[in-house]
Amino acid sequence: RHKQDPEMLLKADTMFRLAGEKQNRRMQAVALCLKTDYYYYTNKFDSVKVWVARTQQFTRQHNQPTHYYFVWTRLISYYTKYSKYTLAQYELERFLDQAIRDDYKPAIAEAYKHLGHIYRTKSLYNTAIDTYLKAIDVAERNGLKEVDVSDLYLQLGEMYTQQRKYDQSERALRMAEKTILLPEHIWRVRIAQANLHAEEGEFARARQLLREIRDGSNGYASENKIREIELSIYKHSGELHKALEIVNKQLAPYEKTRDSTHYFYIPMLGTRAAINYELGNYKASAEDLSRQMALAQKKYDQSNRETLNEFATLFDVERLDREKAEAQQQAQAERLRRARVFEISLGVILLLASIFIFILTRLNRRLAHAKHAAEQASRMKGVFIRNITHEINTPLNAIVGFAELASTAPENDPERDAYIDIIRENSGFLQKLVDDVLYIAGLESSETP
Repeated sequence: RHKQDPEMLLKADTMFRLAGEKQNRRMQAVALCLKTDYYYYTNKFDSVKVWVARTQQFTRQHNQPTHYYFVWTRLISYYTKYSKYTLAQYELERFLDQAIRDDYKPAIAEAYKHLGHIYRTKSLYNTAIDTYLKAIDVAERNGLKEVDVSDLYLQLGEMYTQQRKYDQSERALRMAEKTILLPEHIWRVRIAQANLHAEEGEFARARQLLREIRDGSNGYASENKIREIELSIYKHSGELHKALEIVNKQLAPYEKTRDSTHYFYIPMLGTRAAINYELGNYKASAEDLSRQMALAQKKYDQSNRETLNEFATLFDVERLDREKAEAQQQAQAERLRRARVFEISLGVILLLASIFIFILTRLNRRLAHAKHAAEQASRMKGVFIRNITHEINTPLNAIVGFAELASTAPENDPERDAYIDIIRENSGFLQKLVDDVLYIAGLESSETP
């Protein structure tokens, strides 16, 4: 209830923080929407745009579509509020396109409803009717409780009344009455029904409804709405003096303050001119028509300028979006290039690693073979040395033993000569064995196979 209070910002920030501590993303989205509402109701448009974008980013990230589209409607409503209909329609078409891609039915119905309002404001009544029908179809076919179908039927009925399609208007207003969400909404339907009956010439029914509205609406129907019904009844029933009196009352505040910019003022001048013409007040009628034409031309020129400015803004937005898209593409291309360089580098590193591993494996295999050969050679040398030791000990023992025997025997003893022959024979064996060892050593040091 206090959305324009500056404390709203602090409260929304606190709510966002506390909801974050509870991991409650929905309430965090609500807090962001309330913050956007503060800037919307205090007419700070730049802040509205910033917080709409931030809220959409958060809600999109945390899958909160209701608040994603709600905050978008704030931006659209802001454009509509200040009659920037081209920008509003541009945002609505983007809104509808995104809702269709997301297949989010409440947002699709909401988009059609807002588009209907814009077409109605631009007096594109047939297009507005088609758009309201689309909104109703989406809402009813999908059973959308969050969409006010009664209001859609009401808008549709008013459009049919302006088109003088009274039977269709009556059916639409009956559906509006049947689908109202709150009891007090019945009075807006009664107002539309009273205007319909006045338009189609059923003045008794229109007056009856007017009395019901006056007596029972408890202020829900404003005085201006009641005057509009009275004016419609008097104008169509030929009570032109009473109609002129009401028009003068309605125009008096604007003429007193010289406020000719209000949307209500120009068409009411035309209404007064028509009534004065019927009454024969041609001079007053001509003055009103002349003023109406001048103001309409002024408004038309102003509207054209605003439309051109809006188109210029749209072109700027499109240019910025395109530049942003190009920057994103360039960044993506740079990322792809870096990824490609990384992949190539990684491939080269893997290839080099594979080659290194292959070479290392071969070297290890060769080293294993060399180690095995060395171990084998070492074992063979050990066996060889043991054999050589045994072979050398055999003649050496004979030489030593028989040398001792020969030294103790008399010189002319026949056994002594036998001992010396044994020593000589074993010395030959020993010499042959040493020669064989030297030969083998020579083979190992040469390149002979």
